[in-house]
Amino acid sequence: MRTSLPLAAAAVFLLLLLATMEAEAIRLDAESRAAVSKQQQNVNVSHPDSSVSETLNEYVRALAVWNGC
Repeated sequence: MRTSLPLAAAAVFLLLLLATMEAEAIRLDAESRAAVSKQQQNVNVSHPDSSVSETLNEYVRALAVWNGC
């Protein structure tokens, strides 16, 4: 019985830690999608006649900047 309480507390702590990490990942994913979307809108407005490959290159550059490359 003495080991049950610390094990339960550790299990709850780990579950909370995992939930926090998942929430942070979801937030970062939403932020990166918003940044890329905004970047694409800016590219499409400034270069309405750009080809698909140029748009793809901008997308890759935006992801690289976001990921710190």
